[in-house]
Amino acid sequence: TPSLEDVFVAMANDGVDATPEVLDAILAAPGHPVALSLVQRLAALSGVVPSTDRFLSSCVEAPLRNGDFDEARRACYVLDQLWPADGEGGRGDGAPSRDALAKLFEEYGGELY
Repeated sequence: TPSLEDVFVAMANDGVDATPEVLDAILAAPGHPVALSLVQRLAALSGVVPSTDRFLSSCVEAPLRNGDFDEARRACYVLDQLWPADGEGGRGDGAPSRDALAKLFEEYGGELY
């Protein structure tokens, strides 16, 4: 498995910029161990975020389906960074609220905390 640094170097060498489509493509690789960390880092560096649908499907719902509640929780913390809540508990780009995420966890028998 390539490290994050290997991926960054390859992207830089190939002239690949972080775009929403690139971040979605990274998340589309099923179960890749560095995908969430890579997207988190690229978003922090570039200000670009993936689509909320792809993020939720790949980073929150997929781990929940597999019973990996810790990984799904980690994704929720990244979601908080990518789409911060406004003062009223809502988020931009259609990202779910903490309450909605907690309900999603409950559907799979887990707790968000």
